[in-house]
Amino acid sequence: RLSIFAVLTQLLFILLTTSLRLPHLLFNNVLITFALAIAMLAAIDLVEKSSLDMMVIMKPVLSEGEVTKRFNPGGIRIPSWAGTLLGILLLALVIFLTIYFEPDYSLFGLITVLIFQRIDRNEPAYERTLRKDLKRRRWLLCLLFFALLNLLYAAGSIQTYGNSYYAWIEMYSILAIAFFPLYERGKKPSPLAKYFFYAFYPLHFALLLLVFAAMRA
Repeated sequence: RLSIFAVLTQLLFILLTTSLRLPHLLFNNVLITFALAIAMLAAIDLVEKSSLDMMVIMKPVLSEGEVTKRFNPGGIRIPSWAGTLLGILLLALVIFLTIYFEPDYSLFGLITVLIFQRIDRNEPAYERTLRKDLKRRRWLLCLLFFALLNLLYAAGSIQTYGNSYYAWIEMYSILAIAFFPLYERGKKPSPLAKYFFYAFYPLHFALLLLVFAAMRA
């Protein structure tokens, strides 16, 4: 679903920038980045589970019977080595496509998704009843790793563009960490809310392009 919206959004951007004669404003939208990020997480999960199965198979079997292979994505049974290889190839493909097409936020976006997914998976789920020390730990981990990523991004931008405002503008995204305690994993958005945000992203950019074109006329 996300990939479909990413493609539709990109087609809308191409149509608008071409018809309004604004080709310099065309970029590969962030929904493409999110779709690639999902593929990246799937690839990493594939490698991890396949590697775990290989470790289990390599252990001595102390009792009679064959070691059961747990790697079974979507009901399709494949050897662990093939799953590992497939995951590595998929991850390499995701990185290549991200570098080649340079969607919005590019590798920075992929690493951001990976950081928060790892913290979300390994730390206790945030709930109102969660102990304060665990809430604080979760929040500090998000802040620490995201701030470090932003500093590395800023350092790379300075090397590329010089010490300018644009090199540090992404640092403002760290402020979003302040709102993380409002998130609770168990709550899922309604279908209306979900599709509203899918539609809002391309529509608000389309509106901005139309306003920009009108101001130039």
